[in-house]
Amino acid sequence: MIVGAVGISAVYQTARNRPPIAYGNLSPESIAKFNKKMAEAGDQGSLFVLEQLVLSQWDNENDYGAQDTAGWTHIEDDRFIVYYKDDLNNVWKQNAQLTLRLANEAIPQMKAVFGKYTYPEDINGRKLPIYLPPTRSQYGETISILYGGPTDSEGSLGMTIYKVSQSGYLPMGIVLLKDIFDKNADFCNSLVVVLPHELSHYVYASLFQFSDDCVPMNWVKEGIADYVAGRNPQVQGQDSVDFIERYCDLKKDFPVEKGNFSNNQYWAGESFFNFIKEKYGKEKVNEFIQSTYTISIDSALLVTFPNKDMHREWVDGLKTNAPSNQAIALTNE
Repeated sequence: MIVGAVGISAVYQTARNRPPIAYGNLSPESIAKFNKKMAEAGDQGSLFVLEQLVLSQWDNENDYGAQDTAGWTHIEDDRFIVYYKDDLNNVWKQNAQLTLRLANEAIPQMKAVFGKYTYPEDINGRKLPIYLPPTRSQYGETISILYGGPTDSEGSLGMTIYKVSQSGYLPMGIVLLKDIFDKNADFCNSLVVVLPHELSHYVYASLFQFSDDCVPMNWVKEGIADYVAGRNPQVQGQDSVDFIERYCDLKKDFPVEKGNFSNNQYWAGESFFNFIKEKYGKEKVNEFIQSTYTISIDSALLVTFPNKDMHREWVDGLKTNAPSNQAIALTNE
């Protein structure tokens, strides 16, 4: 997995003793279609499977971090539980306190962009777990445990892991790499960027209504998350503009890698949302994002921007502002 912060998801079948609350149109055929589309899009982070889910799985007492043998301690409030490992200098306790504060400070922005924030009362009383493994090896191990099997976390700085069922949305947790707490970390790879990126995945996945006609596109998911986090405020260079013009069809997923360009769902996706903000205003960005919960990207573009060729407008806007012929500096997240 070459990209950094991704949502790893699983679609589950309703427990027999619970009526469907959401996603009632899912079927094994739908899930097979999701798998195929995700594979075609190069999304290595999402896996849709059938399983049964019971109400007790939302209980934070059953978190991996709450298990006595796992060696975690935690701090919490009404919304979040931050799991960390004790150390002699209390470094990770301080990191946990900082993470808890920044997570709460991000909520107003989430509400503005997504139309609402997903509180515990929206998901069977579950607080969002955030894990701070102190080593790279424990980072990968934690992700695999939450996911329920081996998965590739190489090159990532954070992951949001969740399960979606007809019974509701179950966030397993956010896992953050230790490097983002380094005081010398680049802004793009720091806690103040990675955490809101991950929280965006958490909220967006909770609101997205999976269906046969509404499959999440990577450039939308990652572009939104980087837009919220403010990672790359401006595309630099004519080469980058040419790449977007040639390869970034808004109605399809952007290529993961192409030539000298990589992580294209991230920086190019963010570029599109920044373009909308600059030309049409923040409210139009929010309107478009919120429309993607229930309808396809084609329909969302048509409804939000009737009679507009948004790809053409986006490229023309970038051409006006491209200052040089240097490609954008890309970062993994």
